[in-house]
Amino acid sequence: MNTDTTPAAVKCFKARTLDDKRRDFRLLVADSQTGEPIPHPVIWLSFPVKKLNNGEYRCEFPKPESGWIAFFIQATFPGPRDTVLEITTEVNIVPDVFPFPPCEGETCYGTLV
Repeated sequence: MNTDTTPAAVKCFKARTLDDKRRDFRLLVADSQTGEPIPHPVIWLSFPVKKLNNGEYRCEFPKPESGWIAFFIQATFPGPRDTVLEITTEVNIVPDVFPFPPCEGETCYGTLV
């Protein structure tokens, strides 16, 4: 992340998958029998961010032995009239691989879980 304006706060948030079968970082998932929402306790934790030169900020994490890690940076800026503006980077997932082969065409239709 790079900015010319100094943010009031910069944080990195990281979560880890519960297993090595799904890249799933949701707090709730659908029960396979009833479709009702059930807890999926993926916890997002805050980590320090490195401040580099020229307004750059960075957080890095090693590739996990199994499963996936997702992380993003959040910058908080002061806004008008005692408000704040929070901006985040896109989510990065390590490793950048999927637990299934590529799928193309009409045979790829599936169901949401």
